[in-house]
Amino acid sequence: MELIIKKYNDLTLDELYGLIEARIEVFIVGQIGAYQDLDFKDMESYHLMYKEGKEVTAYLRIVPKGVGYDKISFGRVLVKEKHRGKQLGRAIVESAVKLN
Repeated sequence: MELIIKKYNDLTLDELYGLIEARIEVFIVGQIGAYQDLDFKDMESYHLMYKEGKEVTAYLRIVPKGVGYDKISFGRVLVKEKHRGKQLGRAIVESAVKLN
């Protein structure tokens, strides 16, 4: 599995589509929660994702200080259901902490 770390403008269209698909699957469909996922913070954020082939299996974004909050924050942390139990959540959070 490959870890990808990119700023918004460096994401390919396929990567952007994959991370949005994963967020909708986990947060909106899986948790049956209707909310506005696209909040314009993505454009200023770093995006970390594990991919298996073209599928995003785990994801989080790092929102810089001053973009929504006074301090840096991690958000939209997810692992797709069929990939849980593989320590991907731990690995992606540890990678995010090392970046900061």
